[in-house]
Amino acid sequence: MEYRNLKILFVEDDTAFMETISYYLHAQRSHDVTMVDTVERARNTIDQHKFDFVILDYLLPDGSGLEVLRHIGERKIDTPSVMLTGHGCEEVAVDAMKLGAYDYVNKVHISIDYVPILIDNVYERYVLRNEALLRQRELLEKEKHNAVVEVFKQTVTELSDKINHLLQKINKDLEGARAAKVNEEREDFYIEIERQIGNIKSVLGSLMTINSMISGKMTEAEPLQTIQSKLTT
Repeated sequence: MEYRNLKILFVEDDTAFMETISYYLHAQRSHDVTMVDTVERARNTIDQHKFDFVILDYLLPDGSGLEVLRHIGERKIDTPSVMLTGHGCEEVAVDAMKLGAYDYVNKVHISIDYVPILIDNVYERYVLRNEALLRQRELLEKEKHNAVVEVFKQTVTELSDKINHLLQKINKDLEGARAAKVNEEREDFYIEIERQIGNIKSVLGSLMTINSMISGKMTEAEPLQTIQSKLTT
């Protein structure tokens, strides 16, 4: 895939090489290239601006491109980068990849028309990686949500069973008390108990309504006021 209009930071001490590549990238892909030539300037620029892509030379006047990569990592900046160097040292390539570089290219053998292709390939890998990470996070969030829902449903079911069992016992005791011909004062007491039982049943009904809503069993056609009345009963 071809990418255009990227904001690119180019860190290179070979001014002629850097300017030639930068001009070509702007002409071919309309990329906006910021050019710096030292590690210190690269750090300051990265701290002050956001970039879509970073191109780094390995050897710089005040250090190496690895220090810039390390700085990007310490700042937790998610920007794809490529290391360019005139040295074919495999150890440098390994170190660069460990520090987050997406690719490592020997600039002695690189052609100018390959640079935009290199950027396209690396940036596409970066985009695909981020899309995969996003899908993974969404899946984990969905699994966490489903787990919470299942725990809530199980809790409501267990609570409902216990309340129903308690109500049955209370009703049985009330029926037994009435059969024993209690006096008027005791009768008022049992009436109050029955009223409280009614309140408990209302709460139980609301819990079951919430459980049904979470389970997706309530139809969309059911009026909102009906749901609200059940929850506030």
